[in-house]
Amino acid sequence: MASKATCSQLKAVWLAARPPFLLLTLAVMALTFAVVDQAMFSAHVSYWVLVLWLALAAHISVNLLNEYDDALSSLDEMTARTPFSGGSGALQACPQAAGLVARVAWFLVGMIAAAGLFLVVSQQGALFWFGLVGLGLVVFYTRYLTHRPFVMLIAPGLAFGPVMMLGPELLLTGRVSWTMVMLSLMVFFLVNNLLLLNQFPDAAADARVGRVSLPMWLGTAASGTVFVQFLGLSYASLAVAILLGELPLLAALGFVTLLLALPLGWRVLRDHCNLSQLRPILGWNVAVVLLTPALVATGIWMGGMQ
Repeated sequence: MASKATCSQLKAVWLAARPPFLLLTLAVMALTFAVVDQAMFSAHVSYWVLVLWLALAAHISVNLLNEYDDALSSLDEMTARTPFSGGSGALQACPQAAGLVARVAWFLVGMIAAAGLFLVVSQQGALFWFGLVGLGLVVFYTRYLTHRPFVMLIAPGLAFGPVMMLGPELLLTGRVSWTMVMLSLMVFFLVNNLLLLNQFPDAAADARVGRVSLPMWLGTAASGTVFVQFLGLSYASLAVAILLGELPLLAALGFVTLLLALPLGWRVLRDHCNLSQLRPILGWNVAVVLLTPALVATGIWMGGMQ
């Protein structure tokens, strides 16, 4: 078999970026783009290309930093890897790529900071706060925020919801709408759940390196209840936006994922302490998180065309 000495460092960087997980950024940005007035969108395409690049770069950089720090702590070597949790395994297969992974991550962080500063100075000063929070989440998530269970719980949703959605709207329109606020809350709860459920099988390994996740802090039963509550709040946010007339009725396409979400919530409550039963439904959770914003975006686009 191929030795670690002959592994491809570039391939390791690519795998450490976790390309399949970038679908989440694309789904969230599609939803954000759908809400903004299309005439305004067409007039500022260059800014939206920049915003999309910044969002992807932020996601890639936090993934790379996560892989690098987990390799340093040997966490991923202690974790039972699944297709949805436990890291990519890239640096375990090619440990000499760790330095390159770190350099690429920090290069992206620098580019994000420079591009963000340009937007703050040239377009909208209030973007500074969105950029500051977003950059802080990228840089400090793995090494510091994962040691504080409540912060660890809400940090992913804060990044992909309010930061990634409200900031671009402010850039383009000069304001933040209630529509985007409600949808960013939907994404906030969904993305928090994405990471929360993945922490159930990782709890034992996390404890060895000093992390304190919600399942470790509250126990799996209480964390399962939080998961179901967040799931309900995500759909409630969408329902409120539709009932208040902030979104077209076709945005209710997002409720199609209840077909997966309802049995998912039931299984989490039932099997919270049975890891062999939880692992098969990690994919259900990913499907709910990806499909819900994508379907809502589709409904908004279709509603706007009528």
